Amino acid sequence: MEKTFSERRYLDSTDRAKLSHILGLNEAQVKTWFQNRRMRWKKIVAKNDKSDSSTTSKIAEKNDAAIGKNNKETATNEREKTQTN
Repeated sequence: MEKTFSERRYLDSTDRAKLSHILGLNEAQVKTWFQNRRMRWKKIVAKNDKSDSSTTSKIAEKNDAAIGKNNKETATNEREKTQTN
């Protein structure tokens, strides 16, 4: 069933009947397995998306910190130039 799921997330009634016959299960069992597997798959995808966005947020924070540091350095340099002149 995992192989079939990896190929497609949804089965039509014909494919469900064929798969249930091959596995010796009834169609309701195959249908329920696919429903449960889709929910598990969605949770995994959502978790991966969340971790990707947190990684992106961390990169953005580092970039913002670097920009802030550069702005402080620029301001310090400008003050020093003004004091020197």
